[in-house]
Amino acid sequence: MAITSQNVWEPIRNLKDPSVVKIAGIAVLIHNRQAAETSLKLDSIVSGKIQYNHSQDPGTIFNRRYDLIIVAVDGKNIKKHYEVVITDKPLILESFDEVL
Repeated sequence: MAITSQNVWEPIRNLKDPSVVKIAGIAVLIHNRQAAETSLKLDSIVSGKIQYNHSQDPGTIFNRRYDLIIVAVDGKNIKKHYEVVITDKPLILESFDEVL
């Protein structure tokens, strides 16, 4: 993943990158904790983009924001698509919405 200017979204080229899979899984776990009676499991990542936010030192990345389209499976084995926005430092799930 290349480092670009702050606030610019760029596509994630390798959706199977372990760091991308990990952050998607964390987003599902956080959502399950926040939502009542939800037991989603990450199935796959369909697409994604990333935004690098820099600290005062231009060479230092402060955090990364991910905007991912994922497929998750519920307790009845039904797959649905969700758009997830999550920041890694601090770890904040900004949104988790079903894509219709």
